[in-house]
Parts: sequence; C-alpha cells; structure tokens
Amino acid sequence: MHLYSDSPYHRLQYFRYALNLYQSEAAESQKYKLSLKAHDAISDVLIMKLLLAQLVSQVKKNYPDIEPYIKLEELTRTPVLVKKFKFGKYKGKNIKDVYQQEPGYINWLIEKATIDDDLKYTLNQLAIT
Repeated sequence: MHLYSDSPYHRLQYFRYALNLYQSEAAESQKYKLSLKAHDAISDVLIMKLLLAQLVSQVKKNYPDIEPYIKLEELTRTPVLVKKFKFGKYKGKNIKDVYQQEPGYINWLIEKATIDDDLKYTLNQLAIT
C-alpha cells in the first residue's frame, strides 16, 4: 500500500493485471518447468515472485539510497494512512470528510468494530488531530 497508494485494490490478482505481470508469467513458468493453473498454490507463488520483483524495482525508484529488501521489510511494519473507506455505509468516501460529518461513527469504529491495523491507525490519527 505504501508503494501503490493510489491503487483501488491491493490484491495479488489485481496487481497481476494492473502491473502486467501476466505478460511474464508464461516465460517465468517455463524457466521452472511449471504449468500454471487457476486457483493453484504454485501459480500464486510464481505471481508473487513476479510481484516481488516489481516491488523491488519500485523501491529502488522511490528510495534509491536504501537497500530495497530492507526498505520493503520496514514498510511492512509501517502503518498506512488510508484515504477512503472500502466498506460499509461510507464506502468510497474520504475518511477525513466522514470524520468531520460524523465523528461519532469514527469513535464507534475505533472502540467497537473489528478493523484492520491500517484503518485503526488512520482513525486514531484523526482522533488525535
């Protein structure tokens, strides 16, 4: 999410097409004598390998003076500020706008809802400011 913050989705299958990884998968699978099949673990591993190469390339571009695997590991431990809700009655709405209009909803989410760490971090940052 740090490297592709504007991406609407952060799923393997989405990035497979958004980053054109599918164009390399046949050649890559032939290198390892693999046959790719939908919903197959080894196919997912191969796509993850291609995605990792793309992530390393992006890190080199964004952070040229830092060893890319070190930076990737750091980014996995760093929470992301989420811009929009991806669920519920405010799906697609800016979180800051919802906070200004209905801070009680934000507080309820923080206290009661089961939400991922990035959203929790974002909501707590709003509550602090």
